[in-house]
Amino acid sequence: MSGHMLMVLLAYGMQLTCLFRGVYGTATNFTNSKLLVIVLDGLRWDAVNTTRAQPCPPEGACVVGQYFTAVQEEGATAAWMAPVFPTTAAPNIFTMATGELPVDHGVLGELESGGEWNLSSAATPLWGSAAQLGLKTALLRWLDCSALHEQDDLVSCVDRVQVAGVDNLLVQVVGDAALAADSIINQGYSVVLMRSEALMWTALHYGLGSGEAKTMFREVELVLDDLFRELKAAAIWDELSVVLTSGSGLTSVRPVATKGSDLGACLATDPSAPRMRYASAGSVLLMPGGGGTADQVIQKLQNCSSIPNGALRIYKMSDLAKEDQWPGEPEEILIIANPGFSLEWNTRDHRTAHEMEETLSGAGVGRGHLAGNGFSALDWDMKGIFMVKGPGIQHGVTGPSVSSHDVHSVLQHLMKVPVQESRWQEVSWIAVPSSTSSKNLSLTVMLLSFFMICID
Repeated sequence: MSGHMLMVLLAYGMQLTCLFRGVYGTATNFTNSKLLVIVLDGLRWDAVNTTRAQPCPPEGACVVGQYFTAVQEEGATAAWMAPVFPTTAAPNIFTMATGELPVDHGVLGELESGGEWNLSSAATPLWGSAAQLGLKTALLRWLDCSALHEQDDLVSCVDRVQVAGVDNLLVQVVGDAALAADSIINQGYSVVLMRSEALMWTALHYGLGSGEAKTMFREVELVLDDLFRELKAAAIWDELSVVLTSGSGLTSVRPVATKGSDLGACLATDPSAPRMRYASAGSVLLMPGGGGTADQVIQKLQNCSSIPNGALRIYKMSDLAKEDQWPGEPEEILIIANPGFSLEWNTRDHRTAHEMEETLSGAGVGRGHLAGNGFSALDWDMKGIFMVKGPGIQHGVTGPSVSSHDVHSVLQHLMKVPVQESRWQEVSWIAVPSSTSSKNLSLTVMLLSFFMICID
């Protein structure tokens, strides 16, 4: 037998006797893998800094501190940033669960309608991937568990009653945290997704700089600290991967209390009322209906007494520079709320979700810099936070901004689901450098790495 073949056999044998060395460069045990994903609606990069009365420097230069340090200090932190439009508030519960976003700056229609998931790109939800791996998955405080009625038996969904008010929301966070701990420690769940809207609701109603918002930030952090202490006491913290990230509603949270502009009330009585194509608290895209024109809709909005002066910026797509136009009709209208204001729209239109996803998935829309009439494609509004800790994740690093695709890649890696290498390379800075991940190393060096694992 040749020396080369012997080395190959030795390497193979050692892989069988040693723990598997993952892409992160640390020894990992697949069967004991645990993943906790905490999605906090309204947790913005600048929100955390605003509560500390400190401005947030340019992207990549701001280190989040004071709040949620348990995850940040033991892992990696990044901002999620996107223009105010066209975009969706992501990563959110939909994009993190499905990994589906046609283009990072594209419009994403409703993924769930009438209890059915509208996955036009046939993406595999996070819980679907977990079930395929034989991992029990729990969804806590999900929007609509009826959408999961055909899912695998390994997946459980806990519908939480919609509540309002600071006290009620805080009680809900406490209950969900206790359930998350019990699911991981006692019920054998490997993947737990927990979501809360407490921060978003409080900041939206009282203002981000208010005492109520600061109190809610502290209270939520205390709840999570208790959750983490319970997991540490169960001796699974070191093996547990934790993702703490912003959810949907990022544009809802602004430094000051917002004054809502009810667009629906201004336009509902019109027989040719426009249909909503996309909406958030920061921007709305409308399509004139019933033979109406964009100019007619704009005139009605300008004459509407319920919309405060200076609240909105209104653009007709055909008036924008070509590089700032999006896939759609020339008569479509983009409305952006100015700082201090938010948008309200009381109806949702699901009819174009599938059509829009297919249109935008291959559009490759380029974004211009500064177009006419004051519209800027670089009008940054979505500044989410993404924190991740776990085996092989670097400690205390702050990296460049991530996209929803990046988030999904990280989640897949933490679950040991194969992902495209080209996508993972975009966020490889999160991982502890691993000598075994290099394709240029010789077989001898690889063998030495295997020996070191077994010695440890």
